[in-house]
Amino acid sequence: MNRIATLVLVSSLVLTGCKKKAPVVAGDLDIDSTNTMATVRPAPTQAERMDAATQLTANFARVNFELNSDELNEDSKAALMANAGILTRFPTLVVEIQGHADEQGTTDYNLALGQRRATSVSRYLQAQSVAASQLSTVSFGEERPAVMGHTESAFSANRRAEFRVIVPQAGVAGSVPE
Repeated sequence: MNRIATLVLVSSLVLTGCKKKAPVVAGDLDIDSTNTMATVRPAPTQAERMDAATQLTANFARVNFELNSDELNEDSKAALMANAGILTRFPTLVVEIQGHADEQGTTDYNLALGQRRATSVSRYLQAQSVAASQLSTVSFGEERPAVMGHTESAFSANRRAEFRVIVPQAGVAGSVPE
């Protein structure tokens, strides 16, 4: 009986003493080029994701375009570069890019132009290493003006792309807070 108790005690000590390394699940892996050691950054918390969404919302206020154009200017590219960094750090964030046009032109033309504008922004972000799965596009054409009026100033403000940041809730795939 004494031998069995000793054997059980030794076996349990041996088994509890062998600790497995925890697998890297949701964090980021950084490899130091001067060293063969890899460090694991913990996965972003829900609070960190919300903070990133706030930063994105602040930067993604609006991208303006010239008349009949879907080309990004240098100011727009600079704002998009900052957000590309945030989106690559937080791969669970999704951005809906909403393309808009002024009221000059037909409804069909303006819907197509709004889509080209949204697609232009999406392509630029993807060129900055943002995953395509983090981006969606939609066109509202002339249907949602930012500024009411029939002046060049109003038209200029309405030629834009705007953004809606979507933050999935932690642990619930595909869910979006309202």
